[in-house]
Amino acid sequence: MVDVKKYSEPDCWRVTWRQTGELSEEVMFHIQGVIEDKKLAPVRGDKSAKKLRHLKQSIVVSGLGSEGFDKDVDAVMDVYTILARHVQGLKPSEIKDLGRYSGLEFSSRVFTPKNEAPNMEWAVIDEAIDSNNFMRDVKASGVGYVHGDKNVVNFGVEVNGKEKKKTESIGPHQLHIGDVVDIAFAVIAIEGRGASNPTNGVAKLLLRSVTLLEDKHTQAWIKTKALLGSSGGRKVNQLRKRAAFDEEEVEVTRKRLKQMSLDVNEEGSSGSALFGYLRVGMRKVL
Repeated sequence: MVDVKKYSEPDCWRVTWRQTGELSEEVMFHIQGVIEDKKLAPVRGDKSAKKLRHLKQSIVVSGLGSEGFDKDVDAVMDVYTILARHVQGLKPSEIKDLGRYSGLEFSSRVFTPKNEAPNMEWAVIDEAIDSNNFMRDVKASGVGYVHGDKNVVNFGVEVNGKEKKKTESIGPHQLHIGDVVDIAFAVIAIEGRGASNPTNGVAKLLLRSVTLLEDKHTQAWIKTKALLGSSGGRKVNQLRKRAAFDEEEVEVTRKRLKQMSLDVNEEGSSGSALFGYLRVGMRKVL
């Protein structure tokens, strides 16, 4: 049974699933797309309380205008409408205008204020996401912020195993704009704070994990960049910024995304009557 419940630490509304006699689990969604922008660990900069409150990891993906991704966006809006029935005046997550096509941003706070989650414990800090000791310094300072399990974002790469594909852990620095990825996320609703904003709530796409599926185009770009850097003064064509695909790459990647969607459908793990096109999974008991 699908339900929407309010949970604490931190306070928000979550979409949950519960089988008869079982505890509730958070519904996790998956979407596949191309990285358009990213702000991922390792974290750098100011360690003031004001900075830590708003510090987040985020990633923007698109489907390069593919029909499948557009259906995913529509399904995300369906989930928003479910939450909006419980939170008055809830604003939807922003659909990014990327020029030729639309995208979605998924994000997660790096830290949670201790006064919002007094019982939250520090998660094990992965050196791959804290190579500069920023998070460990915050922990040692006792400044009043915690990086708990609900702040953790996992990063991996899909590889071929002996019998089936599996996911191996990687560092976020190994992800590049242009990579094809699978995003696991939750959709939550945060109510407006204070008496002056009782209906000023917003829906968020909460980033849980990023899995690298294909890096064909970015690998070629990185190689070209390296060759240009060692050109020895020879005249070479300027390398274009890795912020957009040329038309050939767009078409190839659209076909790849479509095939991924077909593969998922054949496995019987895509969506449901309620959530439509989005693939659905479950997260541990809340």
